[in-house]
Amino acid sequence: MRTAIFIGLFLALPASALAQTREPFSVEALVANATAYVEARYTRSELPSALIADLTAAGFQCQHSGSGNDCTRSREAGGSCFDVTNVSITAEGVAADRNRLCMGAEE
Repeated sequence: MRTAIFIGLFLALPASALAQTREPFSVEALVANATAYVEARYTRSELPSALIADLTAAGFQCQHSGSGNDCTRSREAGGSCFDVTNVSITAEGVAADRNRLCMGAEE
């Protein structure tokens, strides 16, 4: 009887309670080493949708193309400068970079 109650309680748990708990998404870790971060965080079956969902939640705008997905986020970095982070998701893998762009900078 106890086994039946335990099994019943286990089956009554929401799926989210049984799901793998993840650390909060880190744009910094993704930019530092996109391949290693993605391999450690997501299963192959979750890609690219879970990564795109995390990027969108982090303020990225994503565009789908025939070759994959490109996601971009721009954040004010002070003055007339912006930190622009780009993430490219293709069948071959994921690449990420961040660049600081400044308006009116002289070369």
